Amino acid sequence: MKFETQSPGDEAYGELNERLLQFNTEHAPWQRETFTIVAKDDGGRTGGGVRGVVNMGLIEIRGLWVDEDLRGTGLGRQLMDRLEQEARDRGAGRAALDTYDWQARKFYERLGYVLFGTLPYPDGANRFYMVKEL
Repeated sequence: MKFETQSPGDEAYGELNERLLQFNTEHAPWQRETFTIVAKDDGGRTGGGVRGVVNMGLIEIRGLWVDEDLRGTGLGRQLMDRLEQEARDRGAGRAALDTYDWQARKFYERLGYVLFGTLPYPDGANRFYMVKEL
């Protein structure tokens, strides 16, 4: 075997990930459903959104974003509420997410998420892993 480094290597990773997904599907009730909820104003401007992946009864929350001028208006909470309801409708009973020091840990705690793990990075940053029963 020869080794090569590809940067960013998206095509190679896509091929390998397909193999991994096939393997996972053969060994677990693996049925990933991905969706994104977007908040737009009357003019069609996107002010925020959140992505979720439901699999094996759990939703993995990925990439919540609210534009700075809309923070503190309740939009983040509304996006999370809609995401959680969509997850329940798709069979999820638990939600999981991760956030960094400089992001929104306190926001998620106010929504009922509980810390279950912390990953300290060598440069001093921390990544927090959180969960909530739906």
